Amino acid sequence: MYSSQNDRIEVETMREIARIRGVITALVENGLRVDEAMVMKGYSEACELALHSGDGPEDVYLGGERGEQLVAALTGTKGIVGVFVIEPAAFLIDSA
Repeated sequence: MYSSQNDRIEVETMREIARIRGVITALVENGLRVDEAMVMKGYSEACELALHSGDGPEDVYLGGERGEQLVAALTGTKGIVGVFVIEPAAFLIDSA
C-alpha cells in the first residue's frame, strides 16, 4: 500500500549521504569525472579529511579549502586545482 510517510533515517545515514553529496559537488565544481570509482575514492579521502579535522569524523563539510584538499588528494596535485586554467585566460584578456 502506498504511503506518503517516509521511513525514519538514522543520523549516521544522513551524515554519510551528506558526505557523498559533498564529494560529488567537489568533483563537479573542479571538472573531475563523476563515476562510481571516483566517488568511492573521494568518499574515502573525505573520511580521512574528517578524521584529521578539529570536528572529527562527524565533519562532512567539503567546501572551500576542504574541497580543494579533497581534489588535490584525488588528482595527486598539491596546489589549488584550476588556477592553471584561470590564470592563462586572465593573461590573454589583459594582453589583448
